[in-house]
Parts: sequence; structure tokens; C-alpha cells
Amino acid sequence: MGKFIELSKIERQLLLYEIFLHCEVTEFAEITSRLPINKRMIQRDIVDLREAGLMDVVYSKKERGYVKKDTPQFNEHAAGKRRQSLKRLYRLGTLMTELENEDIADWEKELENEDGEAKEYFTAKDSYYELFPESSERTRQRDFKTLRRIGHEVGYDNNDHCFVMEEDYGLREDFDVKKKGGKLIRRSNE
Repeated sequence: MGKFIELSKIERQLLLYEIFLHCEVTEFAEITSRLPINKRMIQRDIVDLREAGLMDVVYSKKERGYVKKDTPQFNEHAAGKRRQSLKRLYRLGTLMTELENEDIADWEKELENEDGEAKEYFTAKDSYYELFPESSERTRQRDFKTLRRIGHEVGYDNNDHCFVMEEDYGLREDFDVKKKGGKLIRRSNE
């Protein structure tokens, strides 16, 4: 069934980003029903998401929740490890919204190619390098693994010999995240 894994800071931030992506007004209860974190941690993660250039929100008393503002610019003044962390957060957040895949299983390719011509498919790997051409293969593999750890199906299927990627069906009801011993954990799909 899979073991429980401890979520890293960036994985927690990506899950919070996913909630904001799908809600125009995001109430505190909407967040805490999926992520058992406190208000202060939410505020710190919002700062990182803003500085990474992914999104910006402001709390509205009238709406009783966080309301989206314009997408901010990446914080170019960040340096060192902070800059690297923000760049990685930006890359992973961008993959969550812009990664594409049209690859299909080998057996389906054979059915389609009876005319003798091989069709080229735009794979998740192709899309990744179109978005981030300077990234290495190792970075791509690590990024796909991080997305899988937070519940997104993306990667290469060795059985069907193709890239697979889930469709975006909106906000998931449950991230399967629990708090244990002060740490956030979720069941691993791997």
C-alpha cells in the first residue's frame, strides 16, 4: 500500500500552492482541511510563493479568506541558498500548471502506425525541457519525483514505454497529509 513519507518544506509549499491555484477565495479552513498547518506557517509559505514569482494573495476580512492578486515577479535580490530554493519552487510550481504530455503506450502507437509512418509525440520530458532548457536530466528526474511525492502522476511508465501524466481535474478533496510528531507525512504512491 505504500509507506508514509515525511514532506519537505518545498513539498508542503507546493501543496499549499495547489490549493490557491484552484480557489478564487481561499478560506483558512479550506487550507487546514487538507494541510494540518498553522496560520503562521501558511503566512511564511505565502511569502516564499510570492518571492518565487508564482502567486500573491492578501487576506480579505470581507471575503473571510485569501484573495488572489496579480502574479508577482521573482525576487531577483535573493541570493545564495535562498535564491536556489526560490528557483526550485518556481520551477516545480510552473510544472504543476504548464507541463504537457501527449505520449501514449507503445501498443497504442502500433495500432496508430499501420500506415507505416511513425508519429512523434510531445512527451512530458519534451515539455519540461521546453520550459526549462538549462536543466539537466538529473534535475528533471528529481523534479518529477518531487511531483509524484505530493500526489501528481508524472514520469515514465516502463511497462507501456511512454510518459504518463495526470489530467488536472481541479482541487483534490484530500491530500492524505497527516501530522505525526510535529512532522507532516503522507502515504507514498511509489
